[in-house]
Amino acid sequence: MTSKFAFLILLAFLAVYLPQSVFSCNFGFGTRVSGDSLLYSIVVSKGPVAVPANLEVQLDYKPNPLYNEQISLASISTDSTNSCTFNVPQDVKKHVYTPVRSNTPITEFVVKMDIYGIRYGN
Repeated sequence: MTSKFAFLILLAFLAVYLPQSVFSCNFGFGTRVSGDSLLYSIVVSKGPVAVPANLEVQLDYKPNPLYNEQISLASISTDSTNSCTFNVPQDVKKHVYTPVRSNTPITEFVVKMDIYGIRYGN
């Protein structure tokens, strides 16, 4: 009886959380480090368009030299598609630039980029 109950709980959990994870395209560049914090959250969108298409957005961020910023992690996520392509930036600490393209036709593409890093001061 307890195994049936555990199985039902597992099914309920999957029904609630699996759709959220399946319909996403999430990735990151870099690594969180001790002392870093969320510097910026940037949202970029394209659409809506009348006919579904493989949409693309450009993500481009350079640290602010006035604050002597250094990027530790750029975390990128979208719930618009479950399959996307992107380029890996050369030096994440100094510049994050990547086009993000949906691999499946969609009508709107919304991408969020969270920038984590350290501000060393003025």
